[in-house]
Amino acid sequence: RIIQNEKAKEYYSELKNHSLSLGLKPRVSWKADSFHYGRKTYLLLKVVGKTLYAFFALDPTLYETRIYHHRDLSDRKSYRNTPMVLRVKSDRALRIAKNLIAEMMTAAGSMAKEIPQVDYVSLYPYETTEALLEKKLIKRIEHRVDKVLPASPFLGGETAAEEPAVTEEKEPTTENIAEAPNAPEEDVEEVEFELAEPPKEENIQEEEPTPDEENDREEEDVEDVTFELAEIPVEDNAGGMESYGTEERQGKYVTLRKYIRGFAAKMRQGDQDRKDYYAEIKTRLLSYKGVKISESFSGDSYKKGARTLLKSRIRGKTLCLFFALDTDNYKQTIYRQQYKGDIKAYAATPMMVRVKSEQGLKRALHLIEEMERNYSLQAGEPVSLAEIRREYLYEETSSLLEKGLIKTRLVTVTEYEAEELLKKQAK
Repeated sequence: RIIQNEKAKEYYSELKNHSLSLGLKPRVSWKADSFHYGRKTYLLLKVVGKTLYAFFALDPTLYETRIYHHRDLSDRKSYRNTPMVLRVKSDRALRIAKNLIAEMMTAAGSMAKEIPQVDYVSLYPYETTEALLEKKLIKRIEHRVDKVLPASPFLGGETAAEEPAVTEEKEPTTENIAEAPNAPEEDVEEVEFELAEPPKEENIQEEEPTPDEENDREEEDVEDVTFELAEIPVEDNAGGMESYGTEERQGKYVTLRKYIRGFAAKMRQGDQDRKDYYAEIKTRLLSYKGVKISESFSGDSYKKGARTLLKSRIRGKTLCLFFALDTDNYKQTIYRQQYKGDIKAYAATPMMVRVKSEQGLKRALHLIEEMERNYSLQAGEPVSLAEIRREYLYEETSSLLEKGLIKTRLVTVTEYEAEELLKKQAK
């Protein structure tokens, strides 16, 4: 990505020379260039999309008053050693990054020294994809999707003659390449696709769920998922069949495409009352000084520094809030709270309260006031309720798919199970 990205390469060259002059030692891996002083990693440089990202071994909470437009990734295991991330896509951001590196190394006791400057722009001239494939700097993974004819009133008629299905080549490995942390957001330049010759006699494999989906899988409900027939034939001995509670029957298997709606999709396509309740809650939380929102597929998280104050999720048609409060300190008859601290995802926010009425909203706002006292939250700049409401205007499924707010996964079931699922969905 550095070789094929001229702008990022210029910033990378500047930052690498600056880091080496301050005593840092580089180590290049598959996804990133890491810089060490002694045994500690102080800096990571990687390209995400078209942008160079710098990850610093600094506490992001100490820089909240500075306008750096940085992000706090301290809640992600891969970035706990370098939790402060800055996008370097302008000369100003480059100057800030250099200052932060100097600040880190001064605190570490390393002094600047004169070293020969290396022109990494010239050292890494542009190369074609074919050349990078030969050098194994780009990995190739092949996929194939085939067609199917309908098979019943819901599935259509007869299944077409079976052809080879999806297969995946094993990625090439290089012993001296260490895996770097995952990117903070999806890489738009990391992957490309082209038609490939089909591999022979392989079965379709069910797509793996993402970590967010895996955490919430036990709570999937009618508003989380829908199904449609996927135009892919499946052999009768298909393995890994996913069951949905319908009676299992012998027969042919089919593949369904499962649509999984994330939090933002469910908000946009949900009822108006729920949108209004959540808009008020979001407005209140973001009005506190230093409180930031972290949006993920499964829901929103509100943090002050490294402390998670609240998580929001939707279960069924109900907005659920998870507070960083002790469940035992509140009467269950008032808030009807539930303890969820035994679930890893909610260990830091164990008190769950449902908001499905005006009374539930008032209780939630009261609990936010409790957090204000417990965590010394202070009023900041006012947030526009109207702007928050505009974020959740209705959108069609096709639009949400394009934005990645609805994900799809292939699942293998019997024809009987598929028909029952589609009948239930059509009601």
